[in-house]
Amino acid sequence: MVNKKSPPKMLAVEWMDHHTDGGWKTEEQCLESMRRPLICRTVGFLVSEDRRTLSLAQSCTQETGRYGELINILKSTIVRRRTIRASSRR
Repeated sequence: MVNKKSPPKMLAVEWMDHHTDGGWKTEEQCLESMRRPLICRTVGFLVSEDRRTLSLAQSCTQETGRYGELINILKSTIVRRRTIRASSRR
C-alpha cells in the first residue's frame, strides 16, 4: 500500500524483453535475431521487490493508497536501473 506520508520511490529501468521474430528463417538469420536484444525502458513507482521480480506502477494515489497499470519485470532481464529523485519546487 502507498505510504500516505511520502510518495513511493520512482525508478527508471532498462530491461531485455522476450520477443519473437515470425516466419521461416535460415540458421544464420535465427542467430542474427538472437544477437539483437530488445531493450525496453520503463519508468514507474516502486510497488514491491523481491529476489526475482521488480514491480512498478504507472500511477499511484496517496489518498486511497492504490496503484494503476502494474508491470512486473524479472530482475534477471534488468540491464540498468536508477532512482529518480523529485526536484524541490518552491
